[in-house]
Amino acid sequence: YRDIIIPAGTGFGTGHHPTTEGIIKALNKIFFNKKLRIKNIIDVGCGSGILSIIMSRLWKCKIEALEIDELAIKASVQNAKINMVKNNIDIKKILFHTKLKNNQYDLIVINILAIPIMKMIKDIKLKLNKNGRVLISGILKTQTYMICNKFRNFGIIIDK
Repeated sequence: YRDIIIPAGTGFGTGHHPTTEGIIKALNKIFFNKKLRIKNIIDVGCGSGILSIIMSRLWKCKIEALEIDELAIKASVQNAKINMVKNNIDIKKILFHTKLKNNQYDLIVINILAIPIMKMIKDIKLKLNKNGRVLISGILKTQTYMICNKFRNFGIIIDK
C-alpha cells in the first residue's frame, strides 16, 4: 500500500516484513472481492497500526485496534495522526476476549504469536460473522498446521 508513513520506532510493523506484506496482499484481495461486505473490522495486536491504517483507507470505516504493549499503542496513535486517520481508528489497550464494542466482525486481522492465537480461537469463533474472514500472520511456518487444525475444530473454514 502506498502513501503511508510509518517511522521506524517503538511499534511493531513498518510494512516491510514478509508477514506484514503477506497480510497486506490478502487485505487487497479481500477488498477487491466485491461479493464480500466488510463493515466491522478489528485488528488484534495492532503494533504500529499499519494494518489498521490500511484497512481504514480501504474500507473507509471505523477500525477497532487492540494492543497490550504501551509503547506500541503510543506509536499506533502517532501513526494514525501522521496518516490522517486518527478519527477512524479506535486503539484500545485490552485483550481480544475482553468486552468489545462490536460482537460480530466481518474481518478479524491477527498479527501476533501462535500461542496467544491458540488461546483466543474460541473467542474468534464467537465474534466472527457467519460469512466473516480471519487473517492470521506472524506465526512460524512450523506452527501453521497446529493453528489450522485448531480453527477447523471450532468449525472455521481454512483458506490458505
